[in-house]
Amino acid sequence: MQLLAQFNSVFRRPWFNLLLSLHIRLTSAKIRAKLSSPDTICRYLNAMLDYDATGLSFDGIEMLVVGGSRDQFFGETIRSCKARYPHACVVILERETHMAPVERPSDVKAAITSFI
Repeated sequence: MQLLAQFNSVFRRPWFNLLLSLHIRLTSAKIRAKLSSPDTICRYLNAMLDYDATGLSFDGIEMLVVGGSRDQFFGETIRSCKARYPHACVVILERETHMAPVERPSDVKAAITSFI
């Protein structure tokens, strides 16, 4: 149930959030069985957060970053990508949240196709 409290507004559309909530309620035992232990997941997430990328150079590397303007998790990072990585192609989908690829797949596909 903690997962529901954290991710109850992942989607922009309330209907998708309701479906996600129902899915988690109905399959939470299966989900827990498939995932690693909570300690392992937390160690992995903390390792990502603690990683110091100072000294890494992305100069000359072209990359595509696609995200929603209202992304609850990576919104600020997405907005700052262009300034930090001049070769990045940044596509921000207005009014979209973290699940922009699910809610606007045709726009994400168009961005990827254009980039490639």
